[in-house]
Amino acid sequence: MATTSVAQIMAGMIAGEDVCGPGGRVFLRKGEIIGDRHLLALRALGITSIQARHAQDESRQTTTPTAVLQELHSGLVPRFRHNDLGHPAVKELFRIALLRQARARLR
Repeated sequence: MATTSVAQIMAGMIAGEDVCGPGGRVFLRKGEIIGDRHLLALRALGITSIQARHAQDESRQTTTPTAVLQELHSGLVPRFRHNDLGHPAVKELFRIALLRQARARLR
């Protein structure tokens, strides 16, 4: 299994290895489904890459058409109008908000 950058990992992927934090505490086990909280923890701990793969269940894997993402993006921009979208933290919050809206749209 290839090592994947944390920036490319999405919620719903499966960890391919145990991931330990400072002091050796395991906070993500091999085979566990990666959630939004795991992604935030990985970034907070400064972990840049881990082994991860997409879930095998193709029926759960859905793609959002580009037009829908663009629509959601333009709807989110006014909510972030008082923020600097170039700032890494704000950019990440915007990305998370966009993903959550896309998931809600797919339900």
